[in-house]
Amino acid sequence: MTDSDPKTHASVTQGVEPHGRAALLLVESLLHSMIGRSILDHHDASEAVRCAIDVHLEHCLENGLEVNEPGGTAMLLDQILHTLQIDVGRS
Repeated sequence: MTDSDPKTHASVTQGVEPHGRAALLLVESLLHSMIGRSILDHHDASEAVRCAIDVHLEHCLENGLEVNEPGGTAMLLDQILHTLQIDVGRS
């Protein structure tokens, strides 16, 4: 893709490219499914997401990238963590 390619600009404005977004949604579904089947508890699932957030932040800082890009990876991971906390309140 070139800088003039509309797909490039769409990916940048959304913060996370479509494959990354799909991967995060899949991981969120798997976490909820594993919790629902008592394979994983809320604490361990939350810790896994917190670890992913830490790794993402470290990567951004090391590479001079924007950490809190609107619609970006950090925001999506934070939303996943939030959904796990909502589940804890329901159980």
